[in-house]
Amino acid sequence: MNLRFLYLAALIPLAAQPGELRHAGLLHRGGEYIVHVDADMDANSDTVHAILTDYERLERISPVLDEATLISTQPLRLRLRAHTCILFYCFHVKAVGEIVERGPGFIAATLIPGESDFRQGALACEVQEARAGASRVHLSGTVVPAFWIPPVIGPYILQRKLVREAGAVIDRIEALAAHE
Repeated sequence: MNLRFLYLAALIPLAAQPGELRHAGLLHRGGEYIVHVDADMDANSDTVHAILTDYERLERISPVLDEATLISTQPLRLRLRAHTCILFYCFHVKAVGEIVERGPGFIAATLIPGESDFRQGALACEVQEARAGASRVHLSGTVVPAFWIPPVIGPYILQRKLVREAGAVIDRIEALAAHE
């Protein structure tokens, strides 16, 4: 093998490959959970955006979503039902939110507390073209659950679940994009 080639290859920084979870973080402050996810996907941004805005079929992208129902179109309101487990305690949660699409590739949602199992919450998702056939997704949000989460171990478990489930969502979106 050419030694010069190995030297040059060592100088090239390793970039994140499509289909990779670059970062998934969860911060717990008081009763608020702050979430941030960055991912690269092996699908163009238009296709990823189309999958993310196919609101009545969102359950196909997440292993925890049981139901996604479009309640109204003006304003755009969505009801999600999901299941999750913390340690040995499993439960269902409901979230109703108002969604606003602000330009191509940007989706924002605000939870409606009286109709959700959360006191408050907001989410922003931006899908950008990283290169031909690949996209980068940035997701950030805050949520205050109206249900009890174990204070010491809960945030640690939720961080682990976030990483695992974000990886599953990436895989599912890429699989759907390959068939659309």
